[in-house]
Order: sequence, then C-alpha cells, then structure tokens
Amino acid sequence: VTRKVFLDISIDGEPAGRVVVGLYEDDVPVGARRFGEIAAGQKGVSYRKRDFYKITGNYIQNGGLRTFSLSGRAKDTAQFAGGLDAKALASEMKTLDETGKRPKNVKGAVSIMAIDATKPPAKPKLIARDGKFEVVYEESRPDPNGTEFCIAFEDAPELDPTNSVVGRVVEGLDVVRKIASTRVVKDNTSNLYFRTAKLIGDTRAVVAERGFNRPYAKIVISQCGILGTYSCKVLSFLST
Repeated sequence: VTRKVFLDISIDGEPAGRVVVGLYEDDVPVGARRFGEIAAGQKGVSYRKRDFYKITGNYIQNGGLRTFSLSGRAKDTAQFAGGLDAKALASEMKTLDETGKRPKNVKGAVSIMAIDATKPPAKPKLIARDGKFEVVYEESRPDPNGTEFCIAFEDAPELDPTNSVVGRVVEGLDVVRKIASTRVVKDNTSNLYFRTAKLIGDTRAVVAERGFNRPYAKIVISQCGILGTYSCKVLSFLST
C-alpha cells in the first residue's frame, strides 16, 4: 500500500460509515493511480455521489463515471477520468499476468472493470451511404471506460478475467458488508421462462436482466478523497 483513499457511504441518505482503500501504486501503477485521482477529484470529477448499483454474493459494484458528460460524448470521460477507455488497464493486466504478479480478487480487494465479458459481439447492419449499400457493425453497449469498480467482501475469482485489482480495504470491511446485506432485485437468470425469452431475443428479458441484483435502497458515496491531504497542508503551514 502506497497511499490511502476514503469513501464515505450513505444508504437512503443516512451515513453508513467509511471505507478506507489502500492503493497498490507501485505494483499496479496505471489502475491504482487512476482510482486515486478520481477519488481525490484531481481532474474535476470524482466518485462523490456515484452509486453502488449491483450487489452479488461476493462483491458490490459501483457505476463509476458511466453517466458523466458535459457534451453528451464519451470524450468528457477521457478528459476528466484519465482515459477514453480501459485499454491501458487491460494492457497492464496482461503484463502483470505474464510476470505472475497480478493481484487477485480476494476478500477485501478493490478492482476496476477493464473488460466487459458479458458484452455481445457487434451486430452487422446494412445501410445506404452515398448511393451505395455497405455493412457497418453496431455495438450493443459501450466498452468500460475504466472508472467502474468493485469491492469484494468475499473471494471473488469470477472478477479476475475482467477486473484489475488496484488496492484493498484496510478499514471498513464491515461497512462493505452492510451494503452487501441490502435487499436486492431477485436474479431470475435460472428461470426457464427467462432463459427462453432471452434465447429468442425478447427485449423484455434484456431489460429485466439489467435490473437483477440492484439494491432497493439508494447507496452512494457521499464524500471521498485522499487521506492525510489536509493534515499535511496544516503541518506544512506550521513549519513555515
């Protein structure tokens, strides 16, 4: 751990406690620095007011800056969150895998989503352009932008293929478990009717799936930042 960031949590407007994350900036420099910069708001935006929208049996997931935009374009995230996409994170994951040094998603791990493993392939679409027909490929949804993150309150090996671990919870795992205990929308992916509807491409099944594991409560980061920043400034002032 190089430095620590804090995430103050509220559930339905009530304070729920603080989670302190220790960052691995020496071992995972690209991912850890990006997480720290966003938590500190060093580029104008931060995780403040960002919600936890998914709770599973092993981890909780925050939406990051997926909805942030000044102009309605993804380039805003590039300017303020350290990159247009998560390619740098995925590249770092690959390098660390090759050297056998990549941290795993064990209990307490904090990781940024770098790869969307559930994203379906782009669909071909025939369009007319300049009097000619041509095939273009339409994406079902954008790739991760490298700001969405997960906190594992139990070992979560299912995240290893997609998420880059950037640090670990050093204080407040009980707060994470409090979030995890929140009532969520039931996951019906094993239901025969749901599987049939998804198989035949029923859009209602796709919409329903997006809501699975969502908490009924509003869980947000009410405040966040780098620990010790203010005290360091005070000491510097006193020393002068």
